[in-house]
Amino acid sequence: MTGASGGGAADFPTGGSRHSSDAAGRGFADAPQGRRQDLLDHAGRGIEAGETALEALHRELGEEVGLLDARIGPLVWRRRQTTTYYKKLWQQSEDYFLVETERFVPHMRDEAEARLVTEFRWWHLDELAEADEVITPLSLGKIVSDYLDHGAPDPLPPTEIVVD
Repeated sequence: MTGASGGGAADFPTGGSRHSSDAAGRGFADAPQGRRQDLLDHAGRGIEAGETALEALHRELGEEVGLLDARIGPLVWRRRQTTTYYKKLWQQSEDYFLVETERFVPHMRDEAEARLVTEFRWWHLDELAEADEVITPLSLGKIVSDYLDHGAPDPLPPTEIVVD
């Protein structure tokens, strides 16, 4: 997820479902094929052996949306999810950091994974509340709005638990 500092509106890009935002407060997400067609998701799929969470985030932002040298901001949300994907039970822990960036054209460097994404699109913060798509985390609009109004949460809110 990316977001902007300062008050005011925010836009978020989508592309299958990954979240990021520019300095004007716009953001994006991507929509993966083969998963729920109404799902918006975010960059970052896992930590490789020997990586820290921040190193993994830098790598994933480069691989999944083409964002290099990102300015990683504060941790703003945590989520634990249990889901069935391709007939297999998955459990994952997700940490959401705010990443501020200038608006850019997202592109995936991994061709195999790029085939799973139907689109990237920038969203305005107000559109998140009205979206027909399922956006994760479920309260993304509130998380970003609270950050814009009050800064990083301290302490972090309770971890969101999701079981599909």
